[in-house]
Amino acid sequence: MVQKKICAEVSHKINIERFLILGKSERKSMDGIKDSILADTIEAIIGAIFIDGNYREAKNFTLFLWGDFLNEREINEITPSPKNLLQEFLQSKKINAPKYKVLKVQGKDHNPQFTVAVKVDGYKDILGYGSSKKEAETCAANNFLEKINHE
Repeated sequence: MVQKKICAEVSHKINIERFLILGKSERKSMDGIKDSILADTIEAIIGAIFIDGNYREAKNFTLFLWGDFLNEREINEITPSPKNLLQEFLQSKKINAPKYKVLKVQGKDHNPQFTVAVKVDGYKDILGYGSSKKEAETCAANNFLEKINHE
């Protein structure tokens, strides 16, 4: 997601270490809890919010915690892409990875419009649109996530 050091700082900001159950060697460490443990913990919490809640709640939680560390460009860079979130969601449910299929390309060469379907085992195909294949795939993944979060 982002640098472990920043994740650890965010973890300290909300005192997450007080909720961790650690082994003897980790508790006795002179350096305190390792940054990697704190970073992994905060990432797991964000993942749990996404799975138990939805993409929007996970994004809002993340932006709330990271707001002091980020400018707008960085916020866009760390916000997980809908394609990654969809893949992680499907993996958590033991469902095969999504497949993306370009259904249509319209418009002029300098201004194409792509229509893409995301195909997921056990679900109806969901469409996405964009000015590039990647943008249309991202749109389709986002539309899929929105649909399952409203079911």
